[in-house]
Amino acid sequence: MQRFKYNIGILLAFVCVLGLYAFSSKRNGKREFEQQKVLFIDQANRFISKATVNKLLIQNKEISATEQKEILALSKAEQGVQSLAHVKTAEVYHSVSHSVEVVVEEHQPIARLFSSKPKYVSATGELMPLSSNIAVRVPIIYGFKEAYSSNIVALIQVINADAFLKQNIVGITCLKNNDFSLDLRNVDANVILGGLVDINKKIENLKAFFVKAQKEGLLKQYKQFNLKVKNQVICTKR
Repeated sequence: MQRFKYNIGILLAFVCVLGLYAFSSKRNGKREFEQQKVLFIDQANRFISKATVNKLLIQNKEISATEQKEILALSKAEQGVQSLAHVKTAEVYHSVSHSVEVVVEEHQPIARLFSSKPKYVSATGELMPLSSNIAVRVPIIYGFKEAYSSNIVALIQVINADAFLKQNIVGITCLKNNDFSLDLRNVDANVILGGLVDINKKIENLKAFFVKAQKEGLLKQYKQFNLKVKNQVICTKR
């Protein structure tokens, strides 16, 4: 009799475990993805909003979680977020807290095109539209030619790496044969840089002349500084 009761007890316990498993599975199957968490990688600028990214994660909020898990293929979701013009990289995944999370890295704008349809030039040389969320203060590019993209990126990198240039260069004009001229802040004169050959030496010469001319109060006498001749700064007076 005791053995019979023992067997009945085991059977009831087994039935209870099965019932709990079925209940939890059914409940989990009906559970919606409760939230979408969007994280941006180390950048103050926000060209896109979290709401914009969220819209791409879930196509139909009325479907069940089981169907949702099948439809929300992570690779497709990543491709959707990646297709946004301001996004450089994106990673979408399911978290242990039953939410969909996406890590977004935006393109970094380094210059802005002066044209009827202005765009930013990114640090990778790609063009991207302006954003209604934020405007970034970067040098203006005049006379942009797509063939110049790689040289523009290289030139901006030199400018951004030098405190003097970053403070004083506000515009870049694309000339013929991959030459460039530079517009100065608070100085009504331009710098004929030429190409990027010997760029570091050209910049050293410009900085040395600029500091001396500024100290002597001569900057306003000139309208142009030409760096194309090796180891020289040729000045044109007004």
